[in-house]
Amino acid sequence: MEWGIRVVVLHLVRSVAGRLGKGFDAVFIDHYMHFEETIEFVRRVAGEWELRLYFKGNERLRGYRYGDVVKVDFLDPRDKI
Repeated sequence: MEWGIRVVVLHLVRSVAGRLGKGFDAVFIDHYMHFEETIEFVRRVAGEWELRLYFKGNERLRGYRYGDVVKVDFLDPRDKI
């Protein structure tokens, strides 16, 4: 999904939550391979829109970067699905 579409969907959800008088949380699924510009964009939009932003990801995979070879034998058993 392109970023433009994601921002539109986020805007719509935020608008509906506001009309209902509800708070709004946003979760960013972090696979630790995002471009810095992506992280900056997400943080900027969250700040401008006053969203509570949570970054979630599999901490056991932190340290790998895009293009790295990740051998199944070296993964934690919980990640060998």
